[in-house]
Amino acid sequence: MNKRTGNLKIVSFGGRLGFFAVKRLPRLTSGLYLGYIRLISARGKKQYIEKCLAAGETPLMCVEVETINKCNGVCSFCPNNRYADQSPAQVMTEDVFRKIVTDLAARDYNGIFFFNGNNEPFLDKSICDRIDYVRQMLPRARLEVFTNGSLLTDAILDRIAGKLDLLLINNYCEDYTLNEGSKRAIAHYRANRERYGDTEVIVEYRYVRQLLTNRGGEAPNKKNSSRVHRSLCLVPFEESYIFADGVMGLCCNETRRLVEFGSVTENDVFDLFESPRLQEIRRQLAQGRDRCEFCKYCDFESRGQRGVVWVKKYADKLK
Repeated sequence: MNKRTGNLKIVSFGGRLGFFAVKRLPRLTSGLYLGYIRLISARGKKQYIEKCLAAGETPLMCVEVETINKCNGVCSFCPNNRYADQSPAQVMTEDVFRKIVTDLAARDYNGIFFFNGNNEPFLDKSICDRIDYVRQMLPRARLEVFTNGSLLTDAILDRIAGKLDLLLINNYCEDYTLNEGSKRAIAHYRANRERYGDTEVIVEYRYVRQLLTNRGGEAPNKKNSSRVHRSLCLVPFEESYIFADGVMGLCCNETRRLVEFGSVTENDVFDLFESPRLQEIRRQLAQGRDRCEFCKYCDFESRGQRGVVWVKKYADKLK
């Protein structure tokens, strides 16, 4: 299903029927989805990785900045849901946040800037000010926020209207219904359409207990197995994942922080992304994710169709 009004889209994979298939046939639908993504992306991933290694460089497509390390969601597929995550709360300091943005601005960064990772971004009371700052400092970057929508108010929506390139609201639910946050965002967009400009607003129906990927064994509802996955993984070739304390990790799935590359407080973001240790991991992954200890049991597929589009875009820079 895909209902579109201007730049507002209300979507779901397969409509009501697809939603209930995900709910009633979790292993079948998860397996079919992951198989489909592998099929459509395998060739592009291989070619892109080969180009990066041959060129001796890896363009930074995406920076994920976790400005607060907590989420108020209860999604059973996420290791950072409010029941599974027992780590102490931490909010990124303004100095660390501005250091990240300054590093990116120094190279006129024009990739994607995510204001969240495995967290709910609007738990950060400064998030609207931070969106304003990044919009000012990185005019060519694509700014995106993914949220469960539960904390969206008219005041927040007034502040961010027209500032983002994408506001994606994951409408987590048990049944095929819109939650209050989604309803509020839809009503606000329809009443203030001109203020949103080119901002794309997507409300997506999501089953809150969906079976997705095992995230390297960290997904609460899909633990690691002995099956080794040899397909190629693009994530370390695409994204820089920065935790709330300013430390850069391997990827969005590595929430235990077993693999880290240093802090942005002491290093340039691009230097960390291009560090010898991360380059060595990329060379290992170019032979298959089974070559990397953390990655070999992970069945995550990189961003689905969006990942395919990203690779095509950035591959041109390596020609």
